[in-house]
Amino acid sequence: MQKLSELNPSEKGYIVKIQGYGGFRKRIIEMGFIKGHQVEALRKAPLGDPITYRIMGYEVSLRRSVAEQIEVISEKEAEILMSQKPTQYFGTFSEDDFRRVALEKRREINVALVGNPNSGKSTL
Repeated sequence: MQKLSELNPSEKGYIVKIQGYGGFRKRIIEMGFIKGHQVEALRKAPLGDPITYRIMGYEVSLRRSVAEQIEVISEKEAEILMSQKPTQYFGTFSEDDFRRVALEKRREINVALVGNPNSGKSTL
């Protein structure tokens, strides 16, 4: 998985997770950045900020800091994951297959154990 800001122009990806909370998260979802939907990076400004994306048929420009709050799975990575699972037609993938992989990928949970030395973190 990678951040939306890491997509190069003309690369496509599928939204896996939107970080953040409250008004920020609501605004991003209202703009069309919904889990499982395809997003394409169109162009970056000369200094890399803002970045223009195509999602749900329209173009949206986001700041790099906002794009870093959205996790995506690239189309290439999704194809690799789908090739490991059987599909109805071998070697062909539909939009629903890509969406299914993106939604399954968001269910992974990363856990970090933080604490003082010798406090029992390694026993877990």
